[in-house]
Amino acid sequence: MRGSRRSIVVALVAALGLSACGSGGSPDTVERPVVAPPTPTPYPRTSGYSTSAAADLAVVWINNGCSGVLIGRKTIITAGHCETPIGSAAVFAQDRSVTIYYTGKVAEFVKMPEWDGAGTPDSLGTTGIRDLQLLRLKEPVPRSVTIDESLVELHPVSISGTPLPAPCADCVRHVGFGSVSYGKDNYRKKSIVSNLDSSTPFKFEYGTDPDGVHRGTCHGDSGGAGFMTFQGAEVMVGVVNNGDEKCERESWDIRMDRADVQGFVRSHLSTWGDCTGNANCTTSGRPNE
Repeated sequence: MRGSRRSIVVALVAALGLSACGSGGSPDTVERPVVAPPTPTPYPRTSGYSTSAAADLAVVWINNGCSGVLIGRKTIITAGHCETPIGSAAVFAQDRSVTIYYTGKVAEFVKMPEWDGAGTPDSLGTTGIRDLQLLRLKEPVPRSVTIDESLVELHPVSISGTPLPAPCADCVRHVGFGSVSYGKDNYRKKSIVSNLDSSTPFKFEYGTDPDGVHRGTCHGDSGGAGFMTFQGAEVMVGVVNNGDEKCERESWDIRMDRADVQGFVRSHLSTWGDCTGNANCTTSGRPNE
């Protein structure tokens, strides 16, 4: 991309957008359409540093040591256990020591109702099921940023309402600023491809591999994004609930297809006058048609 002046359109289209408005119901009464989930497209079995792909640009480093994901022009979703005081920085970067292309300041944070902590990393996915929070930035992010002298459009990612598929190989891609090995800080955004191992109504597990190689998240990935690709569109299906400090265990994500999660997100996008994608917003927070 260096030296190029071309504009790269990196809009991310949701397979299914955020669903019903309002605060959502209890996770004990999660409602989902009774439809067969589509089959996700497997990713190449590679792990390394992320690129300027559409979804990757919206994953940020927060100066509390966690990752986060831009889901509105001024709204970031992250893990609830990542304490984020007002004034914290949300750093948009590929390498936060070199290529910072925007920095936002947190003006407000709201944890999911009945927030229940991070949960036990080796649990059965029944603890930490409300470990989410939303961050409102002081100013909306710009619609385009300059990376390596090229103007690149910056779009929020879309939260998927598509039900999770059955366990599948190489079908989940995680993006975040977590460690790449035990005890080592990571300044560069990374991308890891994992298997979907199992799921509960609230969370899903990933990170095991038949050859014994760990391909899960690690310390610092909490609040980062789990992506799947359905019919050519990459959408966010999970937020990292726990990252193993030693980069050895399986990991869990909070499911984004839950009615209570989508209701929590939608209600605050509306309250904050925000919307997803590149559309203009009305005062209700919904995109103008």
